[in-house]
Order: sequence, then structure tokens, then C-alpha cells
Amino acid sequence: MTASSTPDDKDVPLLETESLTKHFDLSDGVLERVLGGGKKVQAVENVDLTIDEGETVAVVGESGCGKSTLVETIVNLYTPSAGTVRFRGEDITGLSDREMRKYRRQIQMIFQDPLASLNPRQTIGECLTAPLEVHDIGDDAAERREMAKDHLERVGLERSHFDRYPHEFSGGQQQRVAVARALTLEPELLLADEPVSALDISVQSDILKLFNRLQDELDIAIVFVSHDLSVVRYIADRVAVMYLGEVVELAPTEDLFEDPQHPYTKALLSAIPRIDPTEQTDRIILEGSPPSPMDPPTGCRFHTRCPAVIPPDDWAGTQEQFRAYHSFRNQVRNGEIDPDAIRRRVRSESGDEASGSVQEQILEESFTASIEEIPDAIRRVVVETTEELADGSRSRAVETIEGAFQTPCAQQSPREQSTGNRHRVACHRIDSDGLGDTDSA
Repeated sequence: MTASSTPDDKDVPLLETESLTKHFDLSDGVLERVLGGGKKVQAVENVDLTIDEGETVAVVGESGCGKSTLVETIVNLYTPSAGTVRFRGEDITGLSDREMRKYRRQIQMIFQDPLASLNPRQTIGECLTAPLEVHDIGDDAAERREMAKDHLERVGLERSHFDRYPHEFSGGQQQRVAVARALTLEPELLLADEPVSALDISVQSDILKLFNRLQDELDIAIVFVSHDLSVVRYIADRVAVMYLGEVVELAPTEDLFEDPQHPYTKALLSAIPRIDPTEQTDRIILEGSPPSPMDPPTGCRFHTRCPAVIPPDDWAGTQEQFRAYHSFRNQVRNGEIDPDAIRRRVRSESGDEASGSVQEQILEESFTASIEEIPDAIRRVVVETTEELADGSRSRAVETIEGAFQTPCAQQSPREQSTGNRHRVACHRIDSDGLGDTDSA
């Protein structure tokens, strides 16, 4: 039993986060902070996560979704803005470096760039024995030297590598050194932040096999951050899918791959290449870029790009028409339509820069549904919006499009729902008690 263990450890997760939140204040000065006018990057928002002994939980999502910030906040490299982190039931939220010292033996982190985390002026042996010295492990320098060499062998390196420097190794070997250094303290939990993304495919396979072997031998729990779902399927027991700072789906790996529930998860999975063409699913293309974490959308943060966004009750058109309308709304709101550029192009191509011609071009380029086929009430809103854009009145255009046919997905955040064994989803289409009949349109 470890120093921090309790008699009831079997009933307590190894690691648990509750409503863990991290915002970065981008205020330029004291006055902005006092007046509340500064911007905040909402990097991680209300994340609930549990890690059991010996399991691997992968955290996946697009770049900038908060994956790295999440694990760095867990290990207190960043102080949480809110929420709680517990290790074996003990609250370690926001502990100082000195207070965290007793937990460092049990929680270790491996970074994406191993060379950046290894001191170039130290030999590999010095990098590995330093943690042993800090934590007073081993009777003397000779014993610590032998322990470090044992760990080099454990990760597939040679004992003779002990006296070499980091720059003398390949990228894959450097990552093995980083793993060996993390293992010297015999931790119970590894936080691995994109540990194979910078490596060649063949080297990635070797490192992943190393992680699996070490986990079998040492029963270490791993939080594995990655953007590569094919890697995740190989190594993870469970997968947490993040979007714009929030976990939108969490499930056992095979459940997630075989029966994804969240539209974002389905889009990510559809992008995985398949060797067998009969297994290739239709690719789901997400429109636009992820919104800024400084100004995330209201309600469901994914609704601005969601291919299954829910129409309002008064929507008289089809789901496909609503997707076209919703996409058009987002383009208008985000300033992605440039009437002046369109006007210049129309003038150069036809010599006619009348607002009517500009309006027609806006419709052709930005509204993907047939304007003649949509119901009259919807057509009027679209036409009025394009007229205002063509006349240079973007603020009025935004007001017009925002004031009609607002998706309920933008009005409230989805509640997390259980859909099976350890399978949780935060989506309005799953929340049967939240928005009524989500299968309409």
C-alpha cells in the first residue's frame, strides 16, 4: 500500500476530476482585470473524469480543444480555475510544487517533444538518476546508477546508453528515455501528452507496444492524449472525446468505435482511413473552423458546426434545408461573407456591380439549398439578409438572421446522459428530457 493509500482504496478511483475548469486571463493590465473587461481563454470547462488502476483512458479531439491543458491542470502545472482533482481520494487541486512533491512519485508526465524535456547538458544517466536523488530512492549513487540502467533495459535501450547525451539518440530513442525517466519513480499514473505524434509511423508502433507491455508488467494507469484515433483504438480502454474544452462523449473504446453517439465523434471516426474499402464510411465534413475559446458559442459548443443540429419547432423545411440555413447564419454572424470582395469580382466579370447582382452572388456562394424550394417564411429571412449584406449593412443582416429560426441547441447546454455501460454523451439529441422531439425535420 502506498503512502497516500487508504483502507477503502478499492472503492475509490485512482484519479478523479470533478467539474475541472481552466481559464487563462488575457487581460493586458490591472485596470482591465479590476473592471472585468479582459478576455479569458476557456481552455477546459467542467470536465468530469475518472481513471481506475491499470487502465488507459485516451483523450482525443482537434488541436486546440484543451487536451494538453487538461492533463497539465490535473498534474498542477496549471492551477485550476474551478473544480477538483483527487488522487486516491485525496484532494490535490492547485497544490504548490512543494505540496505536490509527495505525489510526484505516483504521478508522472511524458511530453510530446522528448528532446525539449531532457536537459541537453546532462547525460541520459544523469537525467534518470536525478529524480531518484530528489526523492531519496536508493542507498547511494551506485545503486541509483544500477536502477537507472535497469529502466533503460526495460524500455528497450542498452545499459551502455547511460553515459550518452540526448542529442545522440533518434526521436524514438529519446521518447524511450523519457518513458524510462518517468518509470524510475515507479508511478501509479502516467500522463502522456501526444507521446508519439512527432514520430514516424514505424517508430510510433514500437512506442505503443512499449506502453502496452509496461502497463501489463507494472499495472500503471495511463492518460493518453492524442489526435490520432487509430492510435487510440490500439492502446486505450476508454476514450474521452473533447471539443472546445468540454468532454462531449466518454465510452469504452470498442463501444465508441462501433456505436458513436455524438455527432462530433462520428465526424472524427469517419475521417479514419480504412484498408478495406468496404469498411469505409461516408466522410462527414465539418463546416468552418472551431470557434475561439475566448468566445465559445452559447448552449452546445458544437452547434455551429454540427451536421445534426436540431431545427426549432417553427421550422417548416427539411433537415437538409436547416443545415444550409444554419451554415449561412454562421457565415453571416462570423463575418465570413465579404460583399465588397464579391462586388469587385462581379464588376470585373460582368461590369455590373448593382446590389442585386451582388445579392445573387452571395446566395449562390453561401446558401447551399435551393432558395426556390424552401418555405416562404424562411426564404423571406434569407433574401432580406442577403439584401442587407449587399447594401453594406452587416449589423442589420446579423440582426435579421439571428432573430429568426434559432436552433434550440444554442439556447442551453446539453446535459450528460448515460447510454450504456460507462458510455456518457452530452448531446441534445440524446437528452430525451431536454428539448422534446429531436427527431423532427
